[in-house]
Amino acid sequence: MEQRGKAFRRTFGEECRILAQLRHKNVAKVIGWCDRRDMQAVVTEGVHVRSVEEWLVVAPPWKQRLKVMMGVMDGICYLDEHWLRVGYDLRTRSVLLREDIEPSICKFKVRNQDSESTNVYWLGMFVLEVVANKRPREALEASETGFIDWVRLQCPAQIKKVVDEKMKKLTAASFEQIKQVTAVDLECTDVSANGSPTMKHVSRMLRRACVPSSAQAIHAHHHHHHHHHQQELLVLV
Repeated sequence: MEQRGKAFRRTFGEECRILAQLRHKNVAKVIGWCDRRDMQAVVTEGVHVRSVEEWLVVAPPWKQRLKVMMGVMDGICYLDEHWLRVGYDLRTRSVLLREDIEPSICKFKVRNQDSESTNVYWLGMFVLEVVANKRPREALEASETGFIDWVRLQCPAQIKKVVDEKMKKLTAASFEQIKQVTAVDLECTDVSANGSPTMKHVSRMLRRACVPSSAQAIHAHHHHHHHHHQQELLVLV
């Protein structure tokens, strides 16, 4: 790794001090950082057991997927409201889960250049992947656009083709929620001239789509677990 200037190193420390102030149940708690010439890394509280990408392999039920989507939405709303300078990575391999299936946004970038429409787009992609358990490269086309176009073609009439086929016990009410959630996602990922919706609008629409199940999910949030303070090292690439 090339030697970095003192100004850059000072900036990294300042950025970490900002990250250490983040306080939300769906945002990883930064408890320290490593700033050496050969490695710069952020240390987060080690309460996570797996990534969303790994979790989807075990075909979790719709109610749990809904809880994860809404948790990520809550974390985004907190960051967008209080920490506009802090950007985040919403890929399913980067969002981690605790044992109680509470998600945490774990990868950040300070001095964020992403526009709101970019963040809305990535939220839409995240939720589509949680619904379908398909990543863009595994769908019929090799690109994100191909994946989104494929989902758009199936909706709403062929929504069952989009839904993760391993998901069990889907009621008519669940399908209705999935239909509404997917409609919101397709709005998020629409890169045509109409412009994407604001994050506040998306949040409102998702909450409206999810009222019955999210009420149950909120009830489940009150079961707190005490964790040992392990640590996770996120090496910045």
